[in-house]
Amino acid sequence: MYNVEQLYKKVNRVYDRGDIFISYIKATSIFPLKIPLSNIKESQIQKSYQDIIQEIKKLENSGLPLEYREFAYKSLGKQRLPVKVVFPNLEVYLQAIQKEDEYKRFCSAYDLIIDKYPTLKTFFAKKPFIVLAYEDVWNELLEVMDFLQYNPKPNIYIRELSIENVDTKFIEKYKKILDTLLSYINEDESLASLANYAFEKKYHFLYPEPAVRFRLLDESLAMHNLSDISLTKSEFSSLQISAEKVFIVENKITTLSFPKVKNAIVIFGQGYGVGVLKNIPWLANKEILYWGDIDLDGYAILSRLRGYYPQTRSFLMDYESFKMYRYLGVTLTQKQSPKILHHLSENEKKVYDLLCADFQANSFRIEQEKIPFDGLISVLKNFNQTKGC
Repeated sequence: MYNVEQLYKKVNRVYDRGDIFISYIKATSIFPLKIPLSNIKESQIQKSYQDIIQEIKKLENSGLPLEYREFAYKSLGKQRLPVKVVFPNLEVYLQAIQKEDEYKRFCSAYDLIIDKYPTLKTFFAKKPFIVLAYEDVWNELLEVMDFLQYNPKPNIYIRELSIENVDTKFIEKYKKILDTLLSYINEDESLASLANYAFEKKYHFLYPEPAVRFRLLDESLAMHNLSDISLTKSEFSSLQISAEKVFIVENKITTLSFPKVKNAIVIFGQGYGVGVLKNIPWLANKEILYWGDIDLDGYAILSRLRGYYPQTRSFLMDYESFKMYRYLGVTLTQKQSPKILHHLSENEKKVYDLLCADFQANSFRIEQEKIPFDGLISVLKNFNQTKGC
């Protein structure tokens, strides 16, 4: 019947869909806007006459512009009943839903944006509420957009930007919408994620590089009497280290305590952080030896590293080591997920397959730091690689 609350939901739904904003953008009109009311049958009037009369009074007192029609009923005679809400124009509609001020703010903000970037018209026709979502910061957003359009490769840190009324934190907060708008303007693919400094990389800002920590295991390789060194990736890439062998280990303490080895260095791999070592030119010609945990992740990291450097060999991760130190393994409460690994040797794959077979019951790990230090010394001696061990 005539439920005023439900009717107002229908009236507001037009606004919530953004229809009037899209009409403004496209210079069209949805008015007169007609919203039909429920048809009332004669039997309903006979059954609930007083209730219907009360509902009609509420409807008439709501202020909504009603259209009436005269009905001829057999038992009731002629009855004049409301059949539609009809908004003749935008002004009447906005007044009814009390959105005059918000609509004006939309128009003002939209005009400001389109005056500078008319190509965004199509974008806002699909997503008009973005205009209101950022209405308080459009001046600042446009300033940043202007800068990036006229300076496509700033090659500075965001912190170094000097844009009036815009600070570093502002850009950090609004990276997503900035990228969405600029990508549309430039017909680029927008970023799926802002992780790993994706915004800075796309718009050619400098960003904090990941660090590589390593130790020189031979005193003859020492740099300015330094042996434990951390460098950015670009700095590490530019090194000229004469070491023949490069050990990469998963654990930091293992890195710090790794024995001295002639003509060698050891790198803290940081688990999956080993990805930082991708595309280091001088590593391509080194003998690389990797040691990680004996678990699903350890072999996944090894496989990834060997994908970067096919000459990579593992140690203390073979089947013999697995059998020898299995008593040190622990069952994990959080299961690891098996993966298809393409860069394992037959020996390594044998251990990995055993770990995958156990996965259905539990997840198993032999942590690197649980392996007795003497075991490491023994392996290095067998390689005939140690110095002073």
